[in-house]
Amino acid sequence: SYISKYLELVYSLLLLYLTFVRNAIVDPDDRSILAFLPNQQPQFCEGSNVLPVPEMIPLNITAEQVFSWLRMQQ
Repeated sequence: SYISKYLELVYSLLLLYLTFVRNAIVDPDDRSILAFLPNQQPQFCEGSNVLPVPEMIPLNITAEQVFSWLRMQQ
């Protein structure tokens, strides 16, 4: 179905993102993500802040998008 294919894509994007992030702390209460990339300071993202990714990957995912995807699961 359309929803299952959409969720597969969402999971794939999140896995791709997490492949390049050493660690990420997701806080559902304030809908924020603290991302730790290699050789960089931690970056706090919320709302329309774009999550940090290596320059070689043209991917713009916002914290808001991640939480909207996770909300679909419920």
